[in-house]
Amino acid sequence: MSTQKRTILFSTLCLILLGTLFSRAFASTNKLNILPLNPYGEEQGLFRETWEKVKSISFEEDTKTFQNTTIYLVSGISTKHYPPMINFLRLFGFSGPRDLADSFNQQKVFFKRQNISFKDIAIKTNGDPEENATIIKKALTHSKSRRAFIVSHSKGGLDVLYSFLQYPEIRERVQGWIALQTPFMGTPLSKPVVSPSPLGPFARLVEFITTNGRDSLGSLTQDYRKNFYDRNYKEIQKIVKEIPTIGLGSWFLYPDENTYSYRGEKVFWELPKMKKSVLHPTIKIIYQTDGPNDGLVPMKSSCFEGIQCFLLGNLDHASTVMRTEYFFDIGREKRIHLTRVFLYILLNKIGD
Repeated sequence: MSTQKRTILFSTLCLILLGTLFSRAFASTNKLNILPLNPYGEEQGLFRETWEKVKSISFEEDTKTFQNTTIYLVSGISTKHYPPMINFLRLFGFSGPRDLADSFNQQKVFFKRQNISFKDIAIKTNGDPEENATIIKKALTHSKSRRAFIVSHSKGGLDVLYSFLQYPEIRERVQGWIALQTPFMGTPLSKPVVSPSPLGPFARLVEFITTNGRDSLGSLTQDYRKNFYDRNYKEIQKIVKEIPTIGLGSWFLYPDENTYSYRGEKVFWELPKMKKSVLHPTIKIIYQTDGPNDGLVPMKSSCFEGIQCFLLGNLDHASTVMRTEYFFDIGREKRIHLTRVFLYILLNKIGD
């Protein structure tokens, strides 16, 4: 058996074991008292308005609207490993959908069907941001489109930010950037990897499974990210002034709560009480220290000064970009619609 196959086998078995243990460990955790946090209320009005407006726009109109645009997709940490893990499970009789846990897969199928130009930038999803910045720079340098949009998810947003900082010359090639659930201000889940704690051995095992080294997770600690932002504040502000930028932060509550959203109100898609998120255990952990979160990123970490930030409830970190069948999943239709909504908001932002 090759080294790659052994790694996939080991990673898959560890993730299954850890997922089972974690689910049981937190199944009886006490309910958490969550206070409302919605500092960007005005943007929520714009979002709901655009959500309804895009319903009346046909897919054929999308083709015309984005005919001179290339959409560059930048995925999050470890996402290239999920599809091989799913394929490995098929050897043991698993019969789930083939696009399960495949980042941006349904968006790519949609773009291809509508003849909308796109490129999935082949970053090293376990690599450090500096390394991936070079890969993103090369992809954008070869762009021949009149208009280039970037849609990034999770740590992929940090990779994009680093590319703009390291290679200022590529900024003029990008007309808009959508940063989905990016840990701009870090995540508490990365702290045990780089500091002693009871979760240290577990965190380092997860790191071994999901990354090539400490750079990927070590650079996601909240202290590291805050210091990085403070050091580069002026240049980051310059970037978001040059490139229209939209950010998404989200939170998710789980079935043992009375409601999926604050104060009992329904959010725009009016989800019923459903299955737990695939990130259910980490959602509870982060709530205790950092409040509302999507399972990996605290909502307050997803935005910073100068970007147009949207905060959405009932949305975990995974289902924005991938199918998470057997767990909570917003579904293909809403996932595609959500992507279209942000693209049209971006178009409106740049006045095109």
